[in-house]
Amino acid sequence: VAMEAARDTAIHEKSTRERRRPEKPVSDPLCDGVRKFIVPLNLTDAYGPTFTIVECRSLHDIIRYAHEKAVLAMFEAGDITLEKGGASIHVVETMVPFHVNIIDLGGGLARGEKRRFVPPAAVLSTPFIALWEGIATPGLRWGPPPGAVNIGSVMSKYLIDQRSPRPLGMPNYAIISRDYLNLNARMDFHFVMIDGLCGLTSRSNYVRFRFKGGGTSKGQCKRRATLIASILEGEGFFTDVRGDLVNGTIQGVTAEHLTEKLVVLGRLLGFTRLLDAAMQSDEIVEEMVLAFQEGDYALSRFEDQ
Repeated sequence: VAMEAARDTAIHEKSTRERRRPEKPVSDPLCDGVRKFIVPLNLTDAYGPTFTIVECRSLHDIIRYAHEKAVLAMFEAGDITLEKGGASIHVVETMVPFHVNIIDLGGGLARGEKRRFVPPAAVLSTPFIALWEGIATPGLRWGPPPGAVNIGSVMSKYLIDQRSPRPLGMPNYAIISRDYLNLNARMDFHFVMIDGLCGLTSRSNYVRFRFKGGGTSKGQCKRRATLIASILEGEGFFTDVRGDLVNGTIQGVTAEHLTEKLVVLGRLLGFTRLLDAAMQSDEIVEEMVLAFQEGDYALSRFEDQ
């Protein structure tokens, strides 16, 4: 009797599980047919010969193409103004190997400043001052890191890049006001965007950071992205990493707190330059995060490795 009861119980439980098991969704031919015109991304190489409007086969392709051309148009607009000698664009004069042109929306530069080349001290923009403090950190390495390899791969990328619509060496731009900064920069083979508001009202303050690209393999670029995200998370940023793309955000904090984070972002610009060339293993990511956190921005601990 006990065995029969146990058997009946097992049969009942199996029947219950089968009834609760979710059914596999039925494929909808209409949705499947529409999806292929929306989701796939074919324009994956902005520097390749196939990055043209005629190669757009999906809505995703159109959005990617339009975004890339919009970024190029933004840079080119600044180039044209600079070539005309417009007083609205100023070049930051510095020995730091990071070159940026400033577009002042009002209050970002010292009153009456008309010079084309201005020293960092002439900039009054609170977020830019903080960012530049990080950029100008003594001992910050701007060249290739110790242990960098695959230079041949980097040079190959450089030769391809010179045929792109916006090759290396073109100007970077920062739009500023007294409490606002929007920096769009191309550094070697990656792009950086920093957008921030740093005023008296904490709930309105924010900084957004975006980093994408690299001159080496996808694996190395992804490791550098993981490193950047780890550093940002340690500083209280909310982060999102997708391949070599890193997004980081902080908002609703005091101006004092926000400027501290902008100093960190400035240091990251130099610290991560060409760093993907040294990212040969997953283990090195944690070591380099620790080096940054301990202030070893020149990566001196890796000199003999």
